[in-house]
Amino acid sequence: MVLALAALLFIAAFAASMLSARHADELGVLYVLPVMLIGLELGVRGGAGGAAIAVALLLIESARYSEPTPVGVAASTCVLLITGLLAGRFGERMRDGRTRQERLLASGLRLARLENLDALPAVLAEELELVLDVASVKVQLRDMPTIEIGRPEDETLRVPISAHNIDVGTLTLGLTAGRSFSPEDRVVAAKLALQAGVAADNQRLLAFERERAALHAELERARTRLASQLRNVSQVLDSEEAERREIARQLHEQAAQAMAGVLFGLQLLERDLDRESTRKQLEEVRSIARTTLVELRRLALSVRPPSLDDLGLTTALETIAEREGSHGARRITVHCGRYPRDLAPELESCAYHVVEDAIQDLDGSLSVRLSADDDRDTLRIELSGHPIYQHEQLLDRLATARARVELIGGTLQASSQTSDRTDIVAELPLRRIPGRSDL
Repeated sequence: MVLALAALLFIAAFAASMLSARHADELGVLYVLPVMLIGLELGVRGGAGGAAIAVALLLIESARYSEPTPVGVAASTCVLLITGLLAGRFGERMRDGRTRQERLLASGLRLARLENLDALPAVLAEELELVLDVASVKVQLRDMPTIEIGRPEDETLRVPISAHNIDVGTLTLGLTAGRSFSPEDRVVAAKLALQAGVAADNQRLLAFERERAALHAELERARTRLASQLRNVSQVLDSEEAERREIARQLHEQAAQAMAGVLFGLQLLERDLDRESTRKQLEEVRSIARTTLVELRRLALSVRPPSLDDLGLTTALETIAEREGSHGARRITVHCGRYPRDLAPELESCAYHVVEDAIQDLDGSLSVRLSADDDRDTLRIELSGHPIYQHEQLLDRLATARARVELIGGTLQASSQTSDRTDIVAELPLRRIPGRSDL
């Protein structure tokens, strides 16, 4: 299209000059436009050829109307030739710049699509040879083998390869003797180095994402296994809780009742015996039976207090307070706020044993608070009293209680606000008996 337009301009300028002999010299200036178009499209040689055509047309016009003067021909030739050469040179530089930009774009895409980071130095060296006319290329990337093509020359250009202000390597280019790097060459080398740095950083991020995905998958598998194990542990705890309830019931209702019957029978036999030795033996047997009965009841309470099933958690905690108050001569205050009364047996048992264990690690008067956090769906137990042990020793003594709480998905923490006051807080996930409403 450009060449066709230039041809039309040549024809138009020549026709106008032939039709208007008076203004032939002025119209000769119009040949500059087609000469410029040919130079821009075909380069320096094309511009020189266009200037030659324009000079030939001018000579034809001048020969028709007057004898051409050497000065006029020389001046027109110089103007047209300079115009063609300048336009041709400008066109060549524009095409070279466009070619380099396209090559840089293709290089960037190739580097960005690399799947193997180890191939980056070799690919970068190949792209540099295609984009720049250099005698040697040396690519050094961190933790990778050095790639070197050609032999080093006196004129070298060293460009750092970096990504996000972090140096990842260097790029060294060499030219043959007598040549030097142009500003365009330096810009192209810097852009390729930047593309290489971005590609290296992308590969690093891709490797990191793959590792993160693999780690995430492994964590998911571990979480699945842990959830399965927790379900198994929960089933075991439920089974053990049921067994403890049955053992406590048997100890309380059967073994303890049987021992009470033995004591009553011994009392009846003692009335019918007159011998002092026999009475002494019966007294010893009765003492053993009485001691055994006390131990059986204590054992039943330690496995699962009957008050948990008969009267609920609040009454069971108040029983602990009364027992400790009578035996230890200290005051334990129990505050039970609003909480569901249809708690699962394992939750009641866990709360009871946590309070029982924590009371043994606090001295003097203390308070026990029981409440439900509706927002977090947890049962909160707070104990506050004077510490018996140092904080580290207290944490060690609470290890069993913490393990019991964590097995059902809860947490237990101990903190000392002052030197003479320690708070123990346990949060248990609310679990209720299906089909049973609050009392």
